[in-house]
Amino acid sequence: MSFIIEKTLRNNGTQSVILVSSDYEIVEPVALYLEYLEKKGNSLNTIESYCRVLREYFNWLSHEKMKFYEVSKRDMFSWIEYIELHAGRKQKKSARTINKYLAAIGSFYDYFEGMGGYIENPIKVVQSSTNSYWKTFNVTKDQVGVNFFRKRETKNKNTKRLFQNEVDSLYSGLAELSNDESVNIRNKLLFRVLYET
Repeated sequence: MSFIIEKTLRNNGTQSVILVSSDYEIVEPVALYLEYLEKKGNSLNTIESYCRVLREYFNWLSHEKMKFYEVSKRDMFSWIEYIELHAGRKQKKSARTINKYLAAIGSFYDYFEGMGGYIENPIKVVQSSTNSYWKTFNVTKDQVGVNFFRKRETKNKNTKRLFQNEVDSLYSGLAELSNDESVNIRNKLLFRVLYET
């Protein structure tokens, strides 16, 4: 079974999106979650973005023959592999893209965890005082944003740094560009603003 995103028009004239199966049955858990996002004030583009991720997630669930409330932490490795190979344009995904998918799914489960408490969020790692394994690694919300499966993003290698002596040379050289003192003051101010930002 595959899933499709459909645009809808509400009675009050606002646009929205829903996720439907190939049989055109509305996926109720996703509809509830998207309605919640809408009530929170998220834009239509943001809601569509979440819906695209949820479409991929429910496609994966269908492929794995699971219901969303049956997913465990162990299944998340299969989900990540699915994201990397099959989601979107079916090309290898960056760590940032994988993290976006994981964050959206984590938020989806947070909603149901908060509403009824009967569903455990498979993305979250809850530190338990009785479990010595997690205590040794000291996994906390501040350290990993409760997303145990988060991929490490590589930093851009093209960043170059100016050393203090280079900055001082540039700053002192600004006075030699013009004989007009007001232009020199302006140039130094612009340099400081650009350097500080």
